[in-house]
Amino acid sequence: MPSSTTNINLEIFDHPTIGRIQGVKSSPNVVEYLGIQYATLSNAFARGSIGHYAGSGSTIVAITHGPTVINPANICEREQELIQARLHCTQSKQSATESLTLNISVPTNVPADSGLPVLVFVHGGGFASGSANHPQYNLTRIVEISAKDGIPIIAVGLNYRVGIAGFLISKEMKELGYKANNGLDDQRLGLRWIKHHIRGFGGDPERITFLGQSAGSVAGNIHLQSNEPLFEQYISMSGTAFSRPRRPEVGQKAYDSLVKGLGVAEASPYEQARKLLSEVENMGDQARRYNLGPTVDGDIVPEALVFRNQVEPESALKTFPGLRHCRRILVGDCQFDGTAFESRLPSQTDTLPQALIASLKESLDSTDARFVPAILSRYGLGQSASPNSTETTRRAILDLGNDIHFALPALALAKIWSKTTVPSAKAFLYHFNCPNPWDGPWKGEANHILDIAFALQNYNEQLSVGQRQCAGRFGKDFIRFVNGEDVWGEYRAGERPTSMIYSAQIDGEKDDSHLVHDESSASTGRRTFIQELGAEHIHDKVLHSWQVFMSATRK
Repeated sequence: MPSSTTNINLEIFDHPTIGRIQGVKSSPNVVEYLGIQYATLSNAFARGSIGHYAGSGSTIVAITHGPTVINPANICEREQELIQARLHCTQSKQSATESLTLNISVPTNVPADSGLPVLVFVHGGGFASGSANHPQYNLTRIVEISAKDGIPIIAVGLNYRVGIAGFLISKEMKELGYKANNGLDDQRLGLRWIKHHIRGFGGDPERITFLGQSAGSVAGNIHLQSNEPLFEQYISMSGTAFSRPRRPEVGQKAYDSLVKGLGVAEASPYEQARKLLSEVENMGDQARRYNLGPTVDGDIVPEALVFRNQVEPESALKTFPGLRHCRRILVGDCQFDGTAFESRLPSQTDTLPQALIASLKESLDSTDARFVPAILSRYGLGQSASPNSTETTRRAILDLGNDIHFALPALALAKIWSKTTVPSAKAFLYHFNCPNPWDGPWKGEANHILDIAFALQNYNEQLSVGQRQCAGRFGKDFIRFVNGEDVWGEYRAGERPTSMIYSAQIDGEKDDSHLVHDESSASTGRRTFIQELGAEHIHDKVLHSWQVFMSATRK
């Protein structure tokens, strides 16, 4: 920790590029600097401008979280409902323009020139919701563990715009100079700020690891499609850029609906923008309705990522120029990530199999139509299958979504890094199979978002001895990776496909995690049908059919 003066649990130090900062000592070994604004906004839809502090002469008080970005109501509690266990949520003020902030957790008693590795956490939420301020994403404990184990890290939680302010775009907005993908641009600004200022906190700007969960992981994957060296390592938790960017018409449809609802459909683009800006802070709950997210713009999102273009080793650099500076990745999934889609399925399930069949038939044309019956039969959704209960049908659909949207892309990403011709590139693969121990619909399942709850250690008091040990191993493996260690044998496609299986029984007394060296279902707990289905272009078509199906089922 840089030299400081202490007042009870407050820490003040003089940062060489920012000035005097006051933080809070949140544990014996960690000081937090909360709500530090990394960029300013002229309005909710504008591009951010990176913040500069030198010469201000005043003390930056960073002892509480800053305002959150525009979010649905009670989003902290609603997110914890997916985890199925509670932590105390504090209702924070929301702001359309003052919410681009960082929460920085730093070990105590570390000199400013220590050059510690830096972990930057980017939350998920489907690009429609979320905040690094939520207690489930508190980074104190993982920094505390790193300090106690003698391999200290600095951790940073990054807030970025989501939903309408983060991803709405239309032809009218472009006419006024607004651009697509504000939320992703925010992340880039935050990463640049960290590169510029983290040395003053004792960090090394050339040793940054991007940790993304779900949509946050998709974002990290997209950033690697750029030449800009924003980070040197990448941890991907249940999300990749194979989750296709939205088509421009998705944003246009959302825009048309919004301005119609505001009564300005016939107004000029300027008047429409004025109305949107005046109402945007009240639109948090509308974000998920419109399926907003990254849109191909030829800039931040240069193109859609497809499986068929990743077959040859030399193709990796064309798709991911970031491979030149980010050569090590740790990628994984949850055994039942498909739970992420459950809330988007309508309560009436009777017509869902027919809708899915229609989508598959549309995507798999006459030359590939033979795969449709095989897929439906494998997941128990074919016409020849015995009548299913609503619960069984929903589970079958979620299993398919799990396999094509999460499991296969995670494996594909590991293969890309393992086969590339870039020297010293490495991939490490994990599968998170710990069953959820808490009461709720996913008890007994390794559901989506449970992995980050374990990794960041914030639920340890609510876990059994065995699961607490598993969570500890998970978090420590992340810390070791951030420090540049090879956490286990690297994944080698076609040679030695090593992966770590994280597992512990709900009431167990020990951690059952172990390494496996093959990709069989018995070893990994993953269905292999989709990956064995056919060539990569078949995977592209099945994923496309899934995304079309899900778009049609949005509530």
